[in-house]
Amino acid sequence: MIEQTPNLSNTDIHKAIELLNKPEYSIVLNKIHDEYLYWDKAKYMVPKDVAPDVFWYAIKLKRNMNRMNIVFGNIQFHFTVTGKMQQMLHEFDLNFGGNLESGGIIPEKDHKVYLVSSIMEEAIASSQMEGASTTRKVAKDMLRKQIKPINKSQQMIANNYATIQYLVEHKGDDFSKEALLNIHHLISTNTLEKTTDEGAFRTDDSIMVMNNINGEVVHTPPSASDIEGLIGLT
Repeated sequence: MIEQTPNLSNTDIHKAIELLNKPEYSIVLNKIHDEYLYWDKAKYMVPKDVAPDVFWYAIKLKRNMNRMNIVFGNIQFHFTVTGKMQQMLHEFDLNFGGNLESGGIIPEKDHKVYLVSSIMEEAIASSQMEGASTTRKVAKDMLRKQIKPINKSQQMIANNYATIQYLVEHKGDDFSKEALLNIHHLISTNTLEKTTDEGAFRTDDSIMVMNNINGEVVHTPPSASDIEGLIGLT
């Protein structure tokens, strides 16, 4: 079950602001902010002389100071990017670019082999993060020898591989609704309960993200009727 944060409805905002301005609390507040910790971890870092609700309120205020807003149709989102996030994104950009765009670093004759190997590694790693349970050796053999997947885990890896290849080959193309649906089809082929859902927008609202153990709903996606408008592609 997702742990609830402290109720801030009766918390004095002035106490939270005062806390933000006290240098003795800056280290712990900055750490929680930079790592974007949720309450289930932040609660163990509350100073003994500070009320938990005031402490959490101060964290929320700190995050809201630099938050960015995005509007999709009539829906508004906001988020905060911390220094650690920027560092991780920078490292990702460097490594991703180095793997897939290293033509000037390695000999041209080896570039294609290196690129294919990098795409395989990414396809396997991302699939394993999504729950695919296949060894790297079996997965690489399947991709290299173009063996037909025999289970859902292998299918996920094959789909990711085909999708990344498509993205690399079409990275300069204009993005469109058709391209998005094609990518969805590539990534979901033979992994959904209904094949008609592959490469298609949802047509109903019978979907939610939930905890399979206790049935708690943790995310309800937008209505199917709003999807195309939110994506904004023609």
